[in-house]
Amino acid sequence: MLRVAWCLGFLFIAALSGFCQRLRGTVYDSTGATIAGARVTVTSKDKAETSAATASDGHFSLDLAPGNYHICVTSPGFTTPCRKVRLRRKQLPEIRFTLRIVAADDLASSSVMNNRLRILAGPRATDCGHVKVGQSPSLATQCVMRSFASRKPFFVRYDLAGIDSEVSGGLVGQSNGVLTIVFDSFGTSPDGLPSGSTFADDHYNIILPCPKPVALHITSTGKVSCFRGEMSNAGLIKADW
Repeated sequence: MLRVAWCLGFLFIAALSGFCQRLRGTVYDSTGATIAGARVTVTSKDKAETSAATASDGHFSLDLAPGNYHICVTSPGFTTPCRKVRLRRKQLPEIRFTLRIVAADDLASSSVMNNRLRILAGPRATDCGHVKVGQSPSLATQCVMRSFASRKPFFVRYDLAGIDSEVSGGLVGQSNGVLTIVFDSFGTSPDGLPSGSTFADDHYNIILPCPKPVALHITSTGKVSCFRGEMSNAGLIKADW
């Protein structure tokens, strides 16, 4: 059975042009992670508009009449890329959009990092402390290592010396692994970040799972890390989390 010659938001165009074509695509950030909830807006040459939101896997689809369109993708905290697309009959186009992070205009509160650590760790996690610049990390680090060795959820925050913003690093121990969290009150940029990184809280926090099997190290500064580039011989605990 032939498809009815109309598409939502483009009734008049479809009536003139014929059958609808399905435009598919995926929206990514510059690290290669997909973006859910991005708004894909399509404008025809006659200024008619229709839109759709990306699904949890970053995919979207729109039924459009054959013709020329201007497509833009918007998502809070990202640039808005646009492109022109020409749809032809019996064509199943699939396009890719990559959004880049926009630097934040306002400084985020320190509570953004604290809230994210607590949310990721869960209500029963041990708070191993907030180590400020110039303070000894010894007690917090010992707490992390004890919690990790006994497979108990935990979180810790280590403040770093920022130039003109507040910067912190932290660890969260969960039942299925350990996460590294990096906070910058100015907002973060995806340039050079390893694959697997995700962003939270309008891109003020970067979240990166620790490599498995997880191995925690005490660095030369007395803090805990799960990345070998920061390890020292001061301590090492491995666990198959």
